[in-house]
Amino acid sequence: MIYDMRTYALRPGGGPGYVALFGAKGLPLLSRHATLVGDFHVETGGLLNHVVHVWRCEGRAERQAGRAALMAEPDWRGFLPEAMPHLLEQRSDLLRLAAFSLDPVAWTAAHPRPDAALPRLYELRTYHLAPGAVPAMLAAYERHAAVFARHLDLVAYWTADGGDLGRVVYLWAYADHAEDAGDANLKLSSELTNIMGVSGRAIIEALIERQTDPEHLLTLLQRGVKAWPEKIKAALMGRITDRHRFLLRLHLRQIDAQDAALADIDTEVDRGLDPFREAVKLLRSIPGVSELTAQVIVSEIGTDMSGFRPQAI
Repeated sequence: MIYDMRTYALRPGGGPGYVALFGAKGLPLLSRHATLVGDFHVETGGLLNHVVHVWRCEGRAERQAGRAALMAEPDWRGFLPEAMPHLLEQRSDLLRLAAFSLDPVAWTAAHPRPDAALPRLYELRTYHLAPGAVPAMLAAYERHAAVFARHLDLVAYWTADGGDLGRVVYLWAYADHAEDAGDANLKLSSELTNIMGVSGRAIIEALIERQTDPEHLLTLLQRGVKAWPEKIKAALMGRITDRHRFLLRLHLRQIDAQDAALADIDTEVDRGLDPFREAVKLLRSIPGVSELTAQVIVSEIGTDMSGFRPQAI
C-alpha cells in the first residue's frame, strides 16, 4: 500500500474558496481513482494557508494508472482551470506505513467522533533523520508502543517511499486543543537563541523532572545568555502535565539519537580521509577554506588533477 501526501500552498484568504470548490468538484472526481485517507487544513503551528490531502493506492503502478485516467476525464480538465488560481505551489510525497501502524482509514472507523459536528484536531509531524537511522527509529517506537499509547493517539506512522529516505511522518489525533501538547504555553524558544544549548537543555531536563518554579529554572541559565531574566521567567509560566513531560523526554531522546548517528558518520568520514590528509592540509592553506570545505572538495573532485588542463602563464 502506498500513500500520496499532497500539500498545497494557497493564496492568502483563498482557503475557504478552494476547500468549497474541491469538496464540490475535485473530491468526487479524485475518489473514483484513489481512496481519500485524510483532508486537512493547517490551523496553527505550521505554514498557514496550506491544505493537505492524503490518498491511498495499492502501489505505484495503480497510482500512475489512476492519475492517467483522471487526467483523461473531461470534468477533471474542466476543474483544473478553476482550482489553479487558488494555488501558489504544490508538493507530493509518497509514503508507506510502518509495519506496526494501523491504516488511517481503519483507525478512523475504530474511533468515531463523540460529536460528529466537531472536527478533530490532528498534529502532523515530519522528522528528517540521519542516513541509516530510520530502522532504529522504527524499532525503538515499536518497543515502546504501549507507552506511547498511554499518552498519545497515533493515527499513522509513515516512512518515505522515495525522495528523502530519512523522513518519517507521524499523524496524532486530539479531541480538541485542550488535549494538544501545545497547551503547555511555554515560550522558551522565543527567548533563547538555541533551545538545545546548555541553558535550554538544562531547563528542559528540569521540567521533565517536575521542577517548574521559574525562579529555580532561572538559576540554570549560563552567564553568556543575553536574554532578559524577566522575559525568560515569563516564558516559563506555563502548564506542564505528564503528557508534556513524556513528549519532552521523547524529543530529547530523538535528538540525542540523531546527534549520536551524526557523530558516528563524522568518525567514519574522518577515518576514510586518512589517505587524503596531505591534500586536505594543502587546501586548508587557501584563505577562506575551512577543514569541512577542504574535505568536501576532496570528496567531490578527488586528488588526481591530470584531467584539468594547466593554466598557461
